[in-house]
Amino acid sequence: MWRRCKEFLFGILYEQNEPSLTRVIIALAFMLFILGTIVDVILIIYGIHWLDYPTFASITGGGSIAGKVGDKLVYTFTAQKYGSPAGKMPEIKGKNSAK
Repeated sequence: MWRRCKEFLFGILYEQNEPSLTRVIIALAFMLFILGTIVDVILIIYGIHWLDYPTFASITGGGSIAGKVGDKLVYTFTAQKYGSPAGKMPEIKGKNSAK
């Protein structure tokens, strides 16, 4: 079970068998979102009024969405720059492909 969880987590952070900076940023933004949710629950339970809460909520809530859009833009840009056809995964350099 732990092996499958580890594979899943590495699958989130890797793209085409290479670490992806944009995916790491998205994962960090998601963890910030989870932290924001925990803070929300604590504020609700204790009835605390926080003046800067709207700023905190917009930062923690919008990070994952903006990161995913950024990831898509970076992937599209690199695919155009390095000549990958649309809808096809580029081949891994240094490996022989079966023809």
